[in-house]
Amino acid sequence: MRALRFVILLVATAMIAAAGSGCKALKGSEESAKADSINYVVGKALIENQTFLMSVNRVMIMNVTIPSVTPTTNFILVMGDKGVVQLSPGHSGGPNGVGGFTVKGNITDYKYSVNKNGEVNLQFHLSAPIGSCDVQATMVKGSNRATAFVQSTFHRGRTTMYGTIQPIDDSYFEGHSIF
Repeated sequence: MRALRFVILLVATAMIAAAGSGCKALKGSEESAKADSINYVVGKALIENQTFLMSVNRVMIMNVTIPSVTPTTNFILVMGDKGVVQLSPGHSGGPNGVGGFTVKGNITDYKYSVNKNGEVNLQFHLSAPIGSCDVQATMVKGSNRATAFVQSTFHRGRTTMYGTIQPIDDSYFEGHSIF
C-alpha cells in the first residue's frame, strides 16, 4: 500500500513538474484540464492495483434521481479481494444504520480494461454472506469521474452511482453490513 502511494505521488509530481517547465502560468481551463489529466492517471493506476474508493455524489435508483446524496456515506470501496458497496440516500436508520444498505464481502471476477477511446471499464462480483451484487463501472478518459451500475440479488432494480475514483482515505463512513 505504501509503495502504491509512493508511485502515485511520484507520477503526479512528475506530471506537475513537466507541465510547469518551459511554459508560462496556465489559465483556468488549462489548469483544470491538467488536473483532470493527473486525476485520470492516478485513477487508472488505482483501478489497476485494485485499491480505490469511488466517492459517490449522485445516485439513481430505477431511473429516479435521489437528490443531495452525501459522498461520505455513498461509495464503492475496493481493497484487493475485499470490497464494500454502500448506498445511503439520506434517510436515517435502515438496516445499515445510515439509511440504506451496505454490502461488504469478497470480490471475485475482477476485470478491467481500457478501450480505444481511453475509457477505463471495470467489473466485479461482490459476495456477502446473505446477498451479492455485480458492479460495472466506467471512468471517462481524461478525468477520474466514473459511473457505476450496481445490480444486487436483494433489489430487483439497478442502481446507478456517479462519482470520482480516488485513493482510499478516511473520508467515508461505513454502516453495518447485514448483506
